[in-house]
Amino acid sequence: TTLSCAGYAMFSQLKVGFDTVLIDEAAQAVEASTLIPLKYGCRRLILIGDPEQLPATVFSQVATQHNYEQSLFHRLQQGGQRVTMLTTQYRMHPYISKFPAHRFYQGALHDAPGLEVSRACEWHKFHAFAPYVVYNVEDGKATEAHSSWINETEALLALHIVRHLTTHYADRITPQSIGIVTPYNGQVRHIRKLLKEELGEPGGNFE
Repeated sequence: TTLSCAGYAMFSQLKVGFDTVLIDEAAQAVEASTLIPLKYGCRRLILIGDPEQLPATVFSQVATQHNYEQSLFHRLQQGGQRVTMLTTQYRMHPYISKFPAHRFYQGALHDAPGLEVSRACEWHKFHAFAPYVVYNVEDGKATEAHSSWINETEALLALHIVRHLTTHYADRITPQSIGIVTPYNGQVRHIRKLLKEELGEPGGNFE
């Protein structure tokens, strides 16, 4: 269950408690929430999380100034509690993991053997479609649209990338398998519109 749901009355009515409590993504929970499930006879607490990733979401600036966003995981770690770090990652291509491994984990995070081969794709041989690429769109300008923002040049670049990949690697890539992330709802709507007009696709995966 979730941390907040652990406070429901139904748990208080149970005839048995929980001597072991395991909390996943513990580094993203505020301390007060983490304490909720501990009231059912907890004797062993296992916290799983990564304090180097996103902290708990706290909208109050006053609360943030008083360190309310700190997790119990982080407090215990800062207090000297021994933490076991899983040092092998199995998800990312080594080109992608290289930066966070050195920037956030001081080189302690390593790639699983053979990961570069297992994560390799045919299009990686082209620099423009390498596992990790940054495109500098110098002439892009953001314009306001319906209480949000759009950037036509960046939207067209995203469209071009989707078109190229789905055209040249149609047997491997479909528009639905591509995720496009943008911070503005206006840009989401605009890219969806472009995709529908150019490719006849309803939208793909957007956030």
